[in-house]
Amino acid sequence: MSINEYIDKFIQNQGFIDQKVKILLAVSGGLDSMVMLHVMSSTDVEIGVATINYKLREHSDIESQMVVDYCSSQKLPLHLYECALDEQKSMISSNLQEKARNIRYEYFDHILKENGYTHLMTAHHRDDTIEGLFLSINRGSGLDGISVMKEVKGHLLRPLLNFSKSELLEYANLHEVSYEEDESNAGNQYDRNYIRNEIIPKIEMRFPFFRSSAHLSLSNLTNAASLLNHLVELSKDKYLEENEDGITIKCLDQIKDFPGARTYLFKLISQYGYNAVQSDEILESESTGALWKSASHVATKYHDKLIVKNICSSEFDDIVISHSGIFEMYNGHKLEISKQKKVLFEKSKSIEYIDGDLVQYPLTVRRWKHGDRMCPLGMKGNSKKIQDILTDEKINRLDKEKCLVLCSKDKIIWLMNIRLDNRFKVKKETTSFMKLQYKF
Repeated sequence: MSINEYIDKFIQNQGFIDQKVKILLAVSGGLDSMVMLHVMSSTDVEIGVATINYKLREHSDIESQMVVDYCSSQKLPLHLYECALDEQKSMISSNLQEKARNIRYEYFDHILKENGYTHLMTAHHRDDTIEGLFLSINRGSGLDGISVMKEVKGHLLRPLLNFSKSELLEYANLHEVSYEEDESNAGNQYDRNYIRNEIIPKIEMRFPFFRSSAHLSLSNLTNAASLLNHLVELSKDKYLEENEDGITIKCLDQIKDFPGARTYLFKLISQYGYNAVQSDEILESESTGALWKSASHVATKYHDKLIVKNICSSEFDDIVISHSGIFEMYNGHKLEISKQKKVLFEKSKSIEYIDGDLVQYPLTVRRWKHGDRMCPLGMKGNSKKIQDILTDEKINRLDKEKCLVLCSKDKIIWLMNIRLDNRFKVKKETTSFMKLQYKF
C-alpha cells in the first residue's frame, strides 16, 4: 500500500472528514516532515503548519524559508516561531535536545489552543521506533518504555510509523518533494545519531532484515504491554483502594508471591511517581513504617499494606480560633464549634462535647508535635504522650503525621477525631456545653 493510500485509509478509519477536525502539522523542513506535509496537502482534512527556527545552525534559516515558501504556494496557515537569543544560549548551555523539545512542544500546545486545532501530527516513522528501542534498553526501561509508539495517542497523531526512512525517501524522489538534510544528523554527538549511523548499519551487515524483525518484535512487545495493562486493570480493585489523598495497596504478602510481583506493584504505583527500583525495595522490606518518596507522594509500609499519600495534602498552617463557628482545615475538612443547651451523646469519634466554661479563647488547631502530652478520657487524669496514643490506636505513620490537636492555651482539648482530654469532659455540674464536630 502506498503512503497516500495508507494516509487516506488512516483518515477514513479515524473519521476525520465527518468530524471536521483541524490538524496542526509539526514540520521541520527535513525529509520526514516534508513528506508528511506533501501527503496531507492532498487530503480533504483542514491542516495548518507549525515550524520552529532554533537559529542554532547554518542552514536553519534556509530550512525555515523552505517551509514558509511551501505553505505560501499551497495557501496553508503557517505558524513560525524563531528562538530568541536567550533561548539559544539556554539550549547550548545545557541538554540541547531536551531544551529544544520542550520549546517545541510548548509552542505546539500554544498554537493548538489559540487556533482551535484538534490534533497535532508528527512525522515519526518506523526507523525512529527502532532507534528508540536501543535508547530504551540503555535506560533500563520496562515493557511500556520499550514498546512501540502509537499511531494515535490522545490528540497526537503519527501516521507514518509503518513506513521506513527509505520508503519516505523513495516517495520524496518520486514526487519531487523538496527537503533539507540537517547537517548535525551526520555527526555522532547525540546518542540517537550514533545508533542510527554506527550501530544499526553494523547489525544489518550481519542481519540484513534486522529492521523488519526489530519492528515486528516491537509490535509484539506493544501487544504484550497492552495485555498486561488490561489484566492489571481487571484485578487491581482487589488490591487497591483509592481515597481522597492517595491510595492503599492491600495484601502485599499475596502480591509478593505473584510471578512478576515487582512489575505488578510497579503498575499500581508508577502513576504516583514511583520507579521499578522502589517497587523492588517495597516488596523486599520487612519494616513497618519505612518511607519511600516520589516527587509528589510519600508511601509507607504498614503491616501488610502500602499507604501512598499526596505530599501536598500534609501541608497545614496553624489555625487560631477566637469564636464559635465553622473553620476550614485541609482537603475540604472542617471543624465546627457550637454552643449547646444539652448533650446528645453520639457514637462517633468525630463528635465530642466539652465543658464550655473550661475553654479559654483563642483556641488553636495545629499538628501534634513530639513531646505533646494529654490526659486521655478514661485514664483518670493520667497524662500520656500523643505519640503513644496514636500507636495504641494503630494509626499508620503517614496518618500520624497528619493528626491535629485542638488546644486551649497550653492544654490539648482534643486529639481530633481520636481522643478527648479528660480535663475538658462534661461533668454532672457542667452548665455550659460546647459541641466539637470534625467534618470530612
